[in-house]
Amino acid sequence: MQLLDTQSETSSVQIADLILPVFAVILTGLIVGYSGYLSRALSDALIHFAYNIAMPALLIVTIAQEPAHSLINWRFLVAFGGGSLLCFILVFGVMSIHASRSVASRTMHGMAASMTNTGFVALPALQAIYGQRTVLPAAIATVFVAVVMFPAAVILLELGQMRMVHAQPQWLQLSMSCSTRWSYQP
Repeated sequence: MQLLDTQSETSSVQIADLILPVFAVILTGLIVGYSGYLSRALSDALIHFAYNIAMPALLIVTIAQEPAHSLINWRFLVAFGGGSLLCFILVFGVMSIHASRSVASRTMHGMAASMTNTGFVALPALQAIYGQRTVLPAAIATVFVAVVMFPAAVILLELGQMRMVHAQPQWLQLSMSCSTRWSYQP
C-alpha cells in the first residue's frame, strides 16, 4: 500500500513540475501585459519571435530526430485531421444556423472549437511524461494545424471580408470613404 502512495505522490509531483511553469509563464505574461511593463511593440516582437522562429525550430528539432518512415502516419492524420475538420465544420454550420451570419464570426468560432495547442505546451510535456515516442504525433498535429487549419481560416476570413465590402452599395462605400477623408483634421 505504501508503494502505491509513493508512486502516486511521485507522479503528482512530476505533473506539477511540468504544468506549474506553464501557468507561471501565463501568469507572468498577464501581469506584464496589464501593468504595461513591456510596450505593445515589444510584445508584438516577442509574439513574432515565438511563432516565426521558436515554434518552427522546435518542430524541426522534434521531427529531425525521427526516422523518415514514421513521419507520415496516415491513420493518425485521418483521425486527428478529420476530427479537427469535422469539429470545425459542425461548429461553423451550427453558428450559421443559430447565431451568426458573419463568415468571420463563424470562422473564429469554428477555429476556437477545433484548434489545438500542441506546440509549446504539448511537445515538451509529452516528452517529459511519456518519452520521445509520444512527441511525433503531437508534432504531426502541430504541422497539420499550421499547414491546413490556419490557411483555411485565413482564406475564410478573407472571403468574409471581401463579401462584406462588396455587400455594401457603392454609394455607401463612396460616402464612407469621403467622410473619412473630409473629417480628418491634422
